[in-house]
Amino acid sequence: NKIKEMYMNSSELPMASLIYPTGNGSSPITTTPSLISFGLLAIDLFLLHNVQQIAWNEESSIKKEMLSDPDVIAMNALFMPPEKVILLRQANSRVLKDDPASENKGFLHEIVEFVNGGLRAAVNLGKAFRSSTTNGMGRSTSSSALDCIWTLYCRNLDKTARLQGPYGFLAKMN
Repeated sequence: NKIKEMYMNSSELPMASLIYPTGNGSSPITTTPSLISFGLLAIDLFLLHNVQQIAWNEESSIKKEMLSDPDVIAMNALFMPPEKVILLRQANSRVLKDDPASENKGFLHEIVEFVNGGLRAAVNLGKAFRSSTTNGMGRSTSSSALDCIWTLYCRNLDKTARLQGPYGFLAKMN
């Protein structure tokens, strides 16, 4: 509760004003999410996802550890095709853990998959942003899809920043 109070009532520039600007500064946080914060979230998610992908491809122990974390899987589901997300929901899913077909991909296939993942994430973020703006009538007091994605991003950033070597460093730079 104390952290929430500090977050909402900081005497300096409150972080909440960057995510949900209030316009005149005198009213409580009631407006829609900022396009600037949405853009920053999109770029940061894309960068963090790529850092995680590099870490997973280089070190199998990191991949095994991170893919056992539901937050990591949830954030990376933003970049997956719908059929893989459906398979992830099944008990004992091995979608991300064992993918022998991924080892024999060509360069062009990798590039197409990279672009498709980025586009999928942009579409998913756009849907979350649209659902969070509630037809321009202001932000509701309950949690929104965009809040959930921000939380996933923060948790993933923290977990990736703890990794040793260049992966942790890149996450900290993010």
